[in-house]
Amino acid sequence: MLVIVVLLQALSNAAIGYYGFKLLIYELIEVALRVNMELTMLLGRVAFGTLLMALTCGVSAGDIETEVGLDLGYRKVDLQWSIAGDSSGCCPNILSELTWSDVQATQLKATIDTTFSKRFKVFGMAAYATIFSGDNQDSDYIGDNRTQEFSRSNNDASDGDLIDLSIGIGFLLGRAVDEAVNRGVRFYPKIGYSYHEQNFVMTKGYQTWPPTGSFPGLNSTYEAVWHGPWMGLAMEFELGAKQFLGVEYQYHIAEYTGVGNWNLRSDFEHPKSFEHTDTGYGQILDITYRERLSDAWGWGFGLLIENWQTDIGNDKVFFSNGVRVETQLNEVAYSSSTVSFKVDYFF
Repeated sequence: MLVIVVLLQALSNAAIGYYGFKLLIYELIEVALRVNMELTMLLGRVAFGTLLMALTCGVSAGDIETEVGLDLGYRKVDLQWSIAGDSSGCCPNILSELTWSDVQATQLKATIDTTFSKRFKVFGMAAYATIFSGDNQDSDYIGDNRTQEFSRSNNDASDGDLIDLSIGIGFLLGRAVDEAVNRGVRFYPKIGYSYHEQNFVMTKGYQTWPPTGSFPGLNSTYEAVWHGPWMGLAMEFELGAKQFLGVEYQYHIAEYTGVGNWNLRSDFEHPKSFEHTDTGYGQILDITYRERLSDAWGWGFGLLIENWQTDIGNDKVFFSNGVRVETQLNEVAYSSSTVSFKVDYFF
């Protein structure tokens, strides 16, 4: 109910026109920072549908251009988390630490971007990546600050997948022009909502410390999910009549959930052995070169860099005898880099 009231207030304060649309976006950003994650999710859904109808009202077909893109890319990701010995964060301050490093994947991404009257944008993205290589390390300590390590295993992480979804809206804030070469740069403030999932599978267990070597049967999983609203700024540089360089920065407010299934631990429940809950933030930098080959076709390539991090959160372990134990989740850190080649179709 709070979301509906705030949304109606925002709509009443902003007439659906160019400047009214800008004011509406500013108010929605303010709302995203004021309400909690569940309400913000609902706000995003309602606002997206409402604005889409508003933007299409009175706009002729000739004023609408849609760009559909298909990207094929190579992606590299890393994820690390650690927990403390108790809920106060001590004894020791790092009890267990899991690291996934040099995880590599092939990715397919589909994008859609619809522009109304060369000013307003509605866009979406869906990406799926299959992991084909990676390493995992699981270390346990008795002493603070990663001292007195009593167990370490180094395992294979060459299986799993990555899922990314995002929707948003934006508008043309302005265009700066270099009159000497008749080239300019366009500025697009944006807001949206996104979902990011990493699914890791650990196999081929190898006990490094104590050095007992390979052990059979390892098939543990960890699923990490980040979702929440974001805001950003996109800049489109006109390099030529049909060549463009896009630079976009996004700041994400994220709710984090991680679920582990440690299949060799008979004292844990399955398939949920433990759960991580936390809040955090993410930053994304997207750099893309695009060239328009004809009225209908274009191509390009890009680099996408992501960094995500949580605050102090909660780790909850589910034992097979029904006992639940909670301790401090120190942090989760996730990074991703993607290089891709893309083909675009315009209509």
